[in-house]
Amino acid sequence: MKKISLLILFFCTQNFVWAQKKLNADDWVKILSGKIETYQAYNIKTIKLHNNGKIIKQIDYNSATYKLTANGEKDTVTYVFDRENRLVNANFPETCYTFNYLGNNKKVNYFQLKRNEDTLQQTRTISYPYPEKPKIEWFEMVSKSKKNGKIISSSSEKYIINPKDSLWSYHESKENQNFSRKYDNGGTSQLKYTSEKNYYSDSIYVRPNGIRFAKNEIAEDDKLYRHIYVGDSLYTYHFKSGILNQEY
Repeated sequence: MKKISLLILFFCTQNFVWAQKKLNADDWVKILSGKIETYQAYNIKTIKLHNNGKIIKQIDYNSATYKLTANGEKDTVTYVFDRENRLVNANFPETCYTFNYLGNNKKVNYFQLKRNEDTLQQTRTISYPYPEKPKIEWFEMVSKSKKNGKIISSSSEKYIINPKDSLWSYHESKENQNFSRKYDNGGTSQLKYTSEKNYYSDSIYVRPNGIRFAKNEIAEDDKLYRHIYVGDSLYTYHFKSGILNQEY
């Protein structure tokens, strides 16, 4: 039968036997919860988990740096807290989490995940750009090559506030260069991008006077087709190599 034992070292000068006698069942529940507040309240420096005389896990807390280090048989994980005991860093062998907060309200300002692989690094971010509107958040994810630092792919979800005209504020979904927007005035805009010479874009909205305005473009290599709709009128332009070739 395997025998697993737990050894806890305290900062205080009293030895372990003395401290253990002072602890009741509720104390042990708090200690084994692993909360950072518990390490501070009981002045715990190290927790060691033994299996048949072998240390299979050791957790060390450094009160000066607010750092908790968990050393296991296979890997090491570190957690760093701020002075309010809020988690600011969690470092795993292949992944790092970072948290920042807005003022004292304990709301996450952004969350960042870095996943290191052989050739790829990913960063995910959630931010709150408008303090006066704390419910508005932006989400972004970027994948980069670890070798040359170039962006391989990116995506985002954002709500952009127009300070001059709130009706032109919009929600945007973006995937690389492709995007889709929906404005508060009911208008829409989108871009389907293949390359600088091959893309499709369109936008539609209703002007304050009630007239519908729409514009779309189709680019095919050195050709560009542009269509503009104003009410019941249609204007079509055909460009070739940047020169207006036909209008009707």
